[in-house]
Amino acid sequence: MSDAAVDRSASADPQVLALRTLVHDLRQPVLAIGLLTEILAERHDLPDDVMVHFSQLGVETRWIAELLMAAEAVSPPNTEPEPSDPAVPHPTSPGRADVSAATRAAVASASSGYRGVVAVSAPAPAVVTADRTALRRAMTNLVQNAMRAAGPTGHVRIDVGRDPDGGVRVVVEDDGPGFGRVQAGSRLGLTVVAQAVISARGTIEIGASTMGGVRVGLHLAAASGPNGGPQT
Repeated sequence: MSDAAVDRSASADPQVLALRTLVHDLRQPVLAIGLLTEILAERHDLPDDVMVHFSQLGVETRWIAELLMAAEAVSPPNTEPEPSDPAVPHPTSPGRADVSAATRAAVASASSGYRGVVAVSAPAPAVVTADRTALRRAMTNLVQNAMRAAGPTGHVRIDVGRDPDGGVRVVVEDDGPGFGRVQAGSRLGLTVVAQAVISARGTIEIGASTMGGVRVGLHLAAASGPNGGPQT
């Protein structure tokens, strides 16, 4: 960071600056955890179930690194972003994201601490024009909200498919108590979802589910090209 950038950063909002420095300081331990996970994953004397957990731990570590990178990219006014650490994985094709892949990743992450039943139907790539990190955050929040609403022994159903117009449809449902009866924590998550949908020029619908709880539907325009909509 240049001297001028340091001066401008010092005059930025204290809370913003504190958040940026915290994100910066978190990068190194996250990278260290990722490296240790890779070392342990190469061992062949551990039980298969332990290796599965190590594999998921590596996935979660890379996801945290991606979130930190996204947070650092949000610069406060009058500051210059710092050069990215080459050791931090960069998202590929940031303008295109696979909804099915994001859904499966979100479910795999959230299911590690959930004992209820989660049914997922996301069989084929469904590519949309969206930021990959934002889409994964949206799906993670939708899945976690549904699990929280359904409770520890509840049921969650997630479907990813095609709309008649060629777009992508995502439906997340639960058998929880419904609107107004869920513990606090969902509102901020839905804000993350709404921001991702709006940036992707999609729509969101929230209503009652036939399962008894809440039904959240996303409608996203398919990207042109492979696994998206038709080429134009």
